[in-house]
Amino acid sequence: MLYEGEREDVIRPRVRQNSGDGPTHEVELATYRVAKDPQQLQEQIVQAIVSGVSTRGVQEIKPHSPGAKMPNVSRLWQEAGSKFVEKLRAKDLRGVTW
Repeated sequence: MLYEGEREDVIRPRVRQNSGDGPTHEVELATYRVAKDPQQLQEQIVQAIVSGVSTRGVQEIKPHSPGAKMPNVSRLWQEAGSKFVEKLRAKDLRGVTW
């Protein structure tokens, strides 16, 4: 599991829900699902790059993160960077005084 972008060993919580008529079934906890979401790491990587960390430097600040390898970081930045550029291009600058 990833915790704050770092790989951590976690015992997966197992929860069973009683359906009322006898049989039970396993349910996934929402907190566990959110904790293992790779979106957290991706947001941290993009924030690091926006703050001035090079794509190569991300692996140095997140050495235990499986998604912080150079090809992954580069691909992620290309995707995020293109969204930033599109947002800037769509912005109406007519009301801005330079």
